[in-house]
Amino acid sequence: MQSAEKMATNLLANRLATLESQGFVAKEVAADKRSKFTYRLTEKGLDLLPLLLEITLWGPK
Repeated sequence: MQSAEKMATNLLANRLATLESQGFVAKEVAADKRSKFTYRLTEKGLDLLPLLLEITLWGPK
């Protein structure tokens, strides 16, 4: 809840786990701290970028 997004860590962890299980992100152990993880978009996740951009542009309309 202290992050800029104001999201509880358990909710964030659940959403990241769902995205990982669906193949949109890949989870990796951080190089600097083994108890920390980083996430990156997979090819499947990158394929969604044009769609997300269009939705973002359409939203304010």
